[in-house]
Amino acid sequence: MDIYKGASALIADDGVEIRAGADLKATGTSWGGYLTIDGQNWDIVKNLWSGRIRLPNGTVGAFDRPNRSEKPPTSPDLPFRIRIEGNGDAPF
Repeated sequence: MDIYKGASALIADDGVEIRAGADLKATGTSWGGYLTIDGQNWDIVKNLWSGRIRLPNGTVGAFDRPNRSEKPPTSPDLPFRIRIEGNGDAPF
């Protein structure tokens, strides 16, 4: 099992990049986990079904977001988390 915890960039389908903290795990042929994102980016992420994540070493992985039921942050100053499932090879 491989694990990655650290900085990342979420890349939306329209090319917008958002800094995110990543807590990811790969098991066998699948990978996924959580991204922690600044509350000010809620409007960009709230309807996101899929995207890409880039790690500091430049590797990129595609992901799907199977559930969009997360509640918005109570303040733009507070972070929120989304769950992602990898689509293809893990970037770590």
